Parts: sequence; C-alpha cells; structure tokens
Amino acid sequence: MTVKKEGNLLWIEGLRGIASTIVWIAHVSRAFDYDLYSPTSGDGLKPRLLQLPFLRILIQGRLGVIIFVYSTGYVCSLKPLELFRQGNYEGGWASISKSALRRLPRLAYPSIIATIISWAVTQLGLYKVAKQTDSYYLSQTVQEKLPIFPAIRNLFINIFNTWTGAGNKYDVHQGTLFVLLKGGLMVLLFVTATAKVRSQFRMSAALLVWGYYWYCAEPYFMQFWWGVLMNDLHNSRLFLRVSRAESRLLLILASFFVVLGLFGFS
Repeated sequence: MTVKKEGNLLWIEGLRGIASTIVWIAHVSRAFDYDLYSPTSGDGLKPRLLQLPFLRILIQGRLGVIIFVYSTGYVCSLKPLELFRQGNYEGGWASISKSALRRLPRLAYPSIIATIISWAVTQLGLYKVAKQTDSYYLSQTVQEKLPIFPAIRNLFINIFNTWTGAGNKYDVHQGTLFVLLKGGLMVLLFVTATAKVRSQFRMSAALLVWGYYWYCAEPYFMQFWWGVLMNDLHNSRLFLRVSRAESRLLLILASFFVVLGLFGFS
C-alpha cells in the first residue's frame, strides 16, 4: 500500500526503510565476512566488535525481516478492521478481496525480474569470479552455467519454487517472500473470520495464534499476528488513555523495553 492509502502512516514507511537498510547491510557483510553472523568466530574466541550485543543487530538482518513481517500483518489488517469498526462489513470484505488479489503480483513482479537478471548473469559467466573467492556464502550460492534449453527450464522452475517454499537457487534471498505471501493471506483470512467479533475478543484470538506459533518455534509467523493485535490495540480506549498520559514512568518503561528487546535480538 502507498502511504496515502495507509492513512498517512509515515511511521510504517520509516520502519520499512530501517528494515531495508538492516537487511542490505546483513547481506553485504555476510558475503564478505560470514563469521560476523555468529556470536564469535570460533570456540573459545572473544567476540569481535560487530559481534557484540546491539551491534550484531546490523549484521544479522533478522530484525529487518521481523519488521517486514510485523508491518505486513499491521497493514493487511488496517483498512478492513477500520471499516469493520465503523460497521461497514461489505466495504471491509471488499477491501480484503482486493488486497488478496493484489498480494501475489506485488511480490512476484520484482521477484521475477531479479531472478531473470541473476539467471542472465549466471549464463553470461559473470559469477565465475565469485566461485574463486574464499567466501563460503558467495561460492555456495552461485549456480553453474547450463546449456540454453536446460537453463531456461531451470529459470522457470526456480521462479515457481520461490512461491512453494522450495527456494530460488538464483536468488536465495527471496526465501522470505513466500513467508510474506503466506502470512499476509493468513492475516486476511483471520480478519475475515473475525469481522463481526468485538475487538477485545479479536485481540485475544490474535494473541492466541501468536502464542501457538511461538510454541511451534516459528519466530517469523508470530509477528504477523502481533501486527494484527497492535492494530486493534492502537484503536482501543486503553491505548488512547495511555498515549495521552503525561508520565515519566511510561517513558522509562518504554525505554527499558526497547533496550531489552534490542538486546534479545542481538
């Protein structure tokens, strides 16, 4: 969605910008110094500067993916829930239908273009230098040049596999796209099923699903439902009272939880 369609939620665009930067830094650093992805470079060794808590967040990239997942859950449920709260159920379901139909093309078009570019580079032999490097990440993700007809077949197979969870060998970074597609559609299904449910019960249901994915050790899928939960919470009376309160205790608690959360990610 554009900022205008999201209701001028500029903070969503800001979060996405931060997430994009973190993911980009993670991919570049992983290609040139794969050890930075771990807490230390080996057993018994001290962590290097960028392996220290908090600084590791920039290298790991996990926080960036989590932000993308959270914002997807929040944005996918934003307009439908707003219409449902107004009693406009037909409008809400129409919004869900449009979002569901647009979801795959929005993710697929950039993905297909990137895959074709990487495939063309592979066929031209421009990745051969990467094969000669001592970077595990580069040497293991580069594909071999194939004869033209098997190469074309392989291109279509990898484009299709991106959306089945099997992975795209020409661009391994696209593995997250399947999660975003699947999670976004599940959020739309959840919002449809809880259209006429009171906000309190919908938040409880979202928290229950969040807990289920936590139990299943699915850290990425958890955040879709946290986005749905926060969407309802932002429009609750409790949130309005807390946001209008002028208390230093709230600022201290918020700062504490931000630091604690960032430490947990690192």
